[in-house]
Amino acid sequence: MSQHLCTVNNDNNFFKKIKNFKVPTRAQVAPANQTIFDNLNKALGFVPTLYATIAYSDNGLGRYLAY
Repeated sequence: MSQHLCTVNNDNNFFKKIKNFKVPTRAQVAPANQTIFDNLNKALGFVPTLYATIAYSDNGLGRYLAY
């Protein structure tokens, strides 16, 4: 089942569909990011969606969190 979010274009009141993006699971990211996922789960009890999405990059999540 496909879900879409809709927004109203104020100029003409037509609805636009925004495509959903896939958030990777722990098994779908690089080993370094899996370790970060584990640490986030220990500290927060979950991995925030933004962080998981950044983990598509092999080293982006580690750099983002170091920043």
